[in-house]
Amino acid sequence: MMQIGVTAKMAKELKKEVQPADAVDSPRIYQWHMNFFTIQRRKCILLMNDETGLNLTLFGLKQEQFKNMDQVIMGSLRELLRLLKVDQAIIDDFLEAGQEIVYTKTHDRSVLGMMNEIKLGMEHVLQGLSYEEIDAIEVNEKNNRIILSPLKELKPLDTLIAYYNENK
Repeated sequence: MMQIGVTAKMAKELKKEVQPADAVDSPRIYQWHMNFFTIQRRKCILLMNDETGLNLTLFGLKQEQFKNMDQVIMGSLRELLRLLKVDQAIIDDFLEAGQEIVYTKTHDRSVLGMMNEIKLGMEHVLQGLSYEEIDAIEVNEKNNRIILSPLKELKPLDTLIAYYNENK
């Protein structure tokens, strides 16, 4: 089971039942946070893994995609992991966990802080570009190779691989 803690803005867009965070008990590697924001008046989401900081930004979502968010998340996550050249065993593990997705309230302020850091960085880099000039693949690849926490030298992709090498 995958647990996704959604911000109030995201919950409003999703129009799904949001449970209390403590109502779900899933391993931290399957816990995520998701935030809603706009870039150039287009709806976007940022999804971040609580354990590793691995993150996925989706740009220009339409109402139909919000109605089918589970499928959008899992398909996009699969493509992100392939883009980052992650082992198929890791991809399969996430896809299996994502067969059931439960949306909860947010539950980790440090993850929310890292998400804000990513969002602010993206806004700075994308400033001055037209929406059509935004390269979502490049943005997602860079966001998973940068240091999110200077004290820990946390790079999301490296942290994901290290986690699976140590725990699986």
